Amino acid sequence: MTAVSPPAIDERRVARGSVLNLIGMAFGAAANFAMLTIVGRAYGADAFGVFSGVTALFLLLSVVVRLGADTGSTWFVARWTDDDGGLSVWGVVRIATTPVVVCATVVALAVMALADPLASLLTDEAARSDFAAMLRIVAVMLPVAAVGEILMGVSRGLGSMRPTVLASQFGRQGGQLVAVAAVASLTDDLSVLAVAWAAPYVLTIAYPAVWIAGTVGLRSGGESVPWRPFWNYAGPQAATAAAQSGLEKFDIIALGSLATVVDQGAYNAANRLAHVAVLGWYSVNLAHAPVYANLFERQRNREVGDLVGVASAWATLVVGPLLWAFALFA
Repeated sequence: MTAVSPPAIDERRVARGSVLNLIGMAFGAAANFAMLTIVGRAYGADAFGVFSGVTALFLLLSVVVRLGADTGSTWFVARWTDDDGGLSVWGVVRIATTPVVVCATVVALAVMALADPLASLLTDEAARSDFAAMLRIVAVMLPVAAVGEILMGVSRGLGSMRPTVLASQFGRQGGQLVAVAAVASLTDDLSVLAVAWAAPYVLTIAYPAVWIAGTVGLRSGGESVPWRPFWNYAGPQAATAAAQSGLEKFDIIALGSLATVVDQGAYNAANRLAHVAVLGWYSVNLAHAPVYANLFERQRNREVGDLVGVASAWATLVVGPLLWAFALFA
């Protein structure tokens, strides 16, 4: 496997990607807050707690079953592919998605089979049937969510934040808001609510796949992609992502069994507000990941340091006011 010569760094393009991601983050945060408000007001505090526990568990599992392949895809596409003989982009997709689809399918089937014991472990007795029913429904979308993240990672490696922002922020989160608002006005069935929340994940596959096909064609050329280097890189990323997501979600999940579903819902609502600050940092830095790969490949380590400084400064400018606002107006 021979590294290709990456193109020169387009700083304006990186900046546009960061700004686009910030806009998408702001929309996604607002849509998520509005959706949680609708669920809480339309279904009540108990149902909101169940919804919080189920969705937190799904989001944690969706990170675990990716196996780090979303980050690996971004890195490999940015570092090893081009139009003149680099690795095949679709080859990277195949290497990344095959084990992930198998893992996500196995985990989804296991969750569906063990939904009742999980409900007994993670929530109080009165909410167990609703928790198990919702969990079985959202588990179906685990493979879809995992593959969608990989395709969005590939698009970032190709130098564009647009598929990530349009598919995940505007598409998925906007779709969840619209779907949840629609079903909340029609029924109080929590199973239907679970379908409305989970279905928009299909958009995270559809648009990125179309965008990649339009960018590199349906049959991109290039060398075959070696499995071992890809998964040697993705493996540690999987452990890091799982640990980070566990720290973010485990407290929400565990609270259902340690307290009540009402407490769980209230805690999740407050936690989502604080998480907006994390998303602000993430949105600034996500656009820089492919650039870091290119700079490291050319051994331009000083420029990496400069770019990290710029990204950190912008992230501080975005996140700092949010944290102060939450502290002052909580």
